[in-house]
Amino acid sequence: MSRLSALIALCVVMLATSLAPYQGAAQQAEAPKAADSRAEFNIEVPNSVNVKYPGAAGLGNQIFVSGNPGTDNAMRNATIWQKEDRADTFPDGVDIGDARGQTDYASAAVATNRFDNTIHAAWIDQDANRIYYRSRGLNTGWGTTRLVVATERNPYYVSVAVGSDGRIWVAWNESERARYRTSTDGGASWSETRVPSNEGLTGRVYVVAGPGGRAALTFAGANGNIYAGPWNGSEFEISRVTNKGSDDYFSTPTVAIDASGKLYVAWRNVQGSFGLFYSERQPDGSWPVSRLTGATVIAQAPIVADSQGNVHLMWISVAGGRELNYAFKPAGQPFESPVRVGGISGAIDNPGGAATLSSRAYGHAVTEHFTGRGLRTRYFLFSSIGDPCPGTIAFDDPDGAINSRTIQGTITPGAGCAPTQRKISLNSQNDSVAAEPYTSRFAVTVPNDQIGLCTQTVNVRLFQGSNPGNWFAGTIKVDPGDVPNPVNAQVTLENMYSSGKDVFGNGPSDGDIRFSRVPTVRLRILDTGDCSGLNTFSAPGIQNETIPSSNYTRDFSLPGIQGQGFPSPGVVNVPVNVVDKVGNLQTFNASIIFDPSDHSPNTPGDDGQGRPVLASGGEVAGDDTAAARLTILRTLTFSGIEVNDDLYTATNVPGLPANGEFWGVWVASEYLGPAGSPQVPENPDNPNLNYYPVKVASRTCNQAGCSFSIPWNLFTGLNFGPDPTKFGVYRVYVRFLDGAGNYSQAHLKAEITLDPGYRLPEVMMPNVYKVSN
Repeated sequence: MSRLSALIALCVVMLATSLAPYQGAAQQAEAPKAADSRAEFNIEVPNSVNVKYPGAAGLGNQIFVSGNPGTDNAMRNATIWQKEDRADTFPDGVDIGDARGQTDYASAAVATNRFDNTIHAAWIDQDANRIYYRSRGLNTGWGTTRLVVATERNPYYVSVAVGSDGRIWVAWNESERARYRTSTDGGASWSETRVPSNEGLTGRVYVVAGPGGRAALTFAGANGNIYAGPWNGSEFEISRVTNKGSDDYFSTPTVAIDASGKLYVAWRNVQGSFGLFYSERQPDGSWPVSRLTGATVIAQAPIVADSQGNVHLMWISVAGGRELNYAFKPAGQPFESPVRVGGISGAIDNPGGAATLSSRAYGHAVTEHFTGRGLRTRYFLFSSIGDPCPGTIAFDDPDGAINSRTIQGTITPGAGCAPTQRKISLNSQNDSVAAEPYTSRFAVTVPNDQIGLCTQTVNVRLFQGSNPGNWFAGTIKVDPGDVPNPVNAQVTLENMYSSGKDVFGNGPSDGDIRFSRVPTVRLRILDTGDCSGLNTFSAPGIQNETIPSSNYTRDFSLPGIQGQGFPSPGVVNVPVNVVDKVGNLQTFNASIIFDPSDHSPNTPGDDGQGRPVLASGGEVAGDDTAAARLTILRTLTFSGIEVNDDLYTATNVPGLPANGEFWGVWVASEYLGPAGSPQVPENPDNPNLNYYPVKVASRTCNQAGCSFSIPWNLFTGLNFGPDPTKFGVYRVYVRFLDGAGNYSQAHLKAEITLDPGYRLPEVMMPNVYKVSN
């Protein structure tokens, strides 16, 4: 025995004694358990063909199972099955996305968030090297599929977690390193890929979340040690949990966070002192280690915590055949002796676990099950008495959000509990709160110093005589209407061309987002963190239209003057009323500068009064050094430029200089042929010219005009690609643009020579190495 093994054996506490491997078949009588832990039943999950690494998560009295069933490696689907925790059958699963690839790698994971009653899934499309994410409410359908990451190499063993504050983590193994991304806007956008530790790893990465925005991540190092750590608000603080001896190789850890925020890690030893090990992270960051059983353990041992602080632990051991074990740890107490299910035909492997609380504390396990019909998912249900005086909270508002500062609801004791007193604490499980006589109704007013919190947690503890139950909690969104800005949103009107889309023609497909040359603009409503979420909006011509997403856009027609079709040129203000999901209303004044080329908008035609005016005398030239004449990439240099516009001015664009009232230039190339070719008449209106907008971000202006330069590729917009035979003379036409995309009637031109033997631009590619297997 190594020194470390001897020390571990000496440090085994009563916990380990209580979990000593049970000798005998599962049907034999067991010692009484205070929690009355028992195996209820096990069933096959329907249509779970070839699912590797099934996952599980609980929410309320519902259990969710994830997998990637398919008949071969090419066609697989991420699937979620759901049932009531005590039900003895599963309905068919729901296909939520394409999970193509090898069975071992195209895995799916599921997690829940009891703080807002949502379900979250992540899965791998190995063929595309991509990870996807979707979510749903407890009583709603699955939302939009979001791309989490497109990786450089195959990702595998995906894990997902969602914190009480709504932050999402997706973690995976890629190139033997733990990696993760996080999102704070429901998966609409994700952080860059982060590597929480430089340690190489083997196998799976697990991430879990708990109350108070807490989360934790764990993995097994390639060196045979276990690593884990909590989220500190910006990253995971990973530390080494174990200190293996020469005969040890620790593997396959899982991690849980209980209701108090304590971290638990469980893992196995695959050599030397075989068995199941366990640690609780201490306040000083240390990880004392206990060996729970010396039996040979197969694959990971899922450890999960329920909302009352009870811990559930499941593992597969080998005792003549593979058997599933379940141990229950009541909150604040040691583990009780385990329940074991044996006699399973075929082999089970790679368990996943979850917990729920309803009439009892339920532990749920899902395993791979190899039968004569191939690989299927087998589900096991265990139960325990979780609380001497449990209860649940129901808020008066069934939608889980209110616009009042006072939270009201009903407490319902669990079966067999006749409470005499209660404690109620907002946003913390505060034992110093005075006990009060029990009543089922409650009303809690959010104090001013906590009104900025969106999600409010009401914590309740019931007492049956002097016997206290565990804290239980309910969460509700409090979005009061009596604050200065009751709706958190940003409402803007934008130039539709600024994203490169010009559906109207007559100008460039770009411009200043604050200007528009046509009366149809983009209305954008952005949720900037409204507590209950945005619901509807009204604007001129629109009544109570639903806002379907957090960054909603639609085409919007500017309201016209009474009796006329369009508004007058200039600033157009549009009141937009936005209503959130609890009925708060706020009016936002969105504006845009309407700047058509025709400033008589009710008269057909183009009077040109809205176009920028280019004064005579300005010049543009292309660099003409010997080196420049051998490349198609040129610099166009402008001098003496005077452009005046009636609306694109310093009044509407702070900082814009006199003589420089333009947003950018509109440039087109024309090939004239080799030197000495017949002259081509100058025609800036030639319909064969392809003009491209170029924003001028920097210019130097004085009374003599403005000077600036831009890069330009002579081949841009021409009907030939890179062609070494196209030497000779090029003519470049330049017009000036205001922010709305109106172009000047006048133009400048430059003729630029490209010498024979010129070089085409080279694209530098990274070195590519073949990695041998």
